[in-house]
Amino acid sequence: ISRTVSIVSGTTSDIKIQVEGKDLETAATGLAAQLATLPGLGTIVSVDTARREFVYRPPRGGFTTATSFSFRIRDAGDPSGQGFNRLYSQPATITLVPQTLTTVSTSIALLGKGFNSYVQGGIVLLDVNGNHAPDALNIGGVDVEEPTTTTAADGSFVLGVPEAFDANQNGRLDASEGRLILSGGIVSATQLPLTIPLVAPANATVITPLTTLQAALMDGFGMSATEAVAEVIESLALPDFPIDTASTIDEVLDGLSEATLAYRRGLQVLNTAVLVSEFFAGISGMPIASVSESVFLGIAQELRTRRDAVSLTNVEDLGRFVLRAGVLLGSESEPQGRDALVQLIQAVNSQMDGIP
Repeated sequence: ISRTVSIVSGTTSDIKIQVEGKDLETAATGLAAQLATLPGLGTIVSVDTARREFVYRPPRGGFTTATSFSFRIRDAGDPSGQGFNRLYSQPATITLVPQTLTTVSTSIALLGKGFNSYVQGGIVLLDVNGNHAPDALNIGGVDVEEPTTTTAADGSFVLGVPEAFDANQNGRLDASEGRLILSGGIVSATQLPLTIPLVAPANATVITPLTTLQAALMDGFGMSATEAVAEVIESLALPDFPIDTASTIDEVLDGLSEATLAYRRGLQVLNTAVLVSEFFAGISGMPIASVSESVFLGIAQELRTRRDAVSLTNVEDLGRFVLRAGVLLGSESEPQGRDALVQLIQAVNSQMDGIP
């Protein structure tokens, strides 16, 4: 199948490109690929016929000019897998085109900050397809990479977003157009690594534990960004504070009293989520990043079912968070272990209530 692949202009790194084909007898996983013609600029340095993957190496000086190469698809025979009557397709073309991410006409610049205490060296991803991993997506016949960037020492980041991800072409990203994922890096307040990913709607300018709860409410209950912010504020008994657009630590340093409680609650939510995630990751053997998604969803479920505010220092409320996470993960735990976990979370969260 012929298609166009977009490559960031100036790229010098090798680019892996997977090709596709169709056959009546052979399933897609059984098809193989063979290079037919080399590109006019750059070259193909390796071919994995079984995976149908080609590795393109840009020319010296970087990729700046469109080029193309062609390939053929080979089926597994008729009947499939028997090796008889194997056939090759007509050549299909992969067209490689440069994409510039620095001009206003081709990109949107997102400015933001990662986490209340700043995360240095964290990776920020615009996740459009919801799998929490950077992918090349085909949009309008063009392959476009989900963009990533790295946070600076003060937690700030600038993310260049191709216009293809602006689905309604309004010149900005809306909450419905993806999620911002912050992974890894060092938390400035503790000098320890950030062990679980934090999430925010695509239109947010901060990525924090509170925006992660907001995103969980949106994804789990179909709430709008505005509705989810209101739910977080009401359920955590917060003052009216823009949790998805204001950096609580910056506002605290500027003397805004409303930000202090939001800062504490963010730290308590993070502490709760990290300890519960570590607990169930240890029991289940699942990656902690995957476990944390269920933990935040479990907290979001408790927020939605309560008629009053939850307390992050109340052992009964914390116990319900743990139970909901266990149900979502299908992971059973001993009551004694759960009780010890809840007591630990309660003790640490209570200390955070004393943060001035």
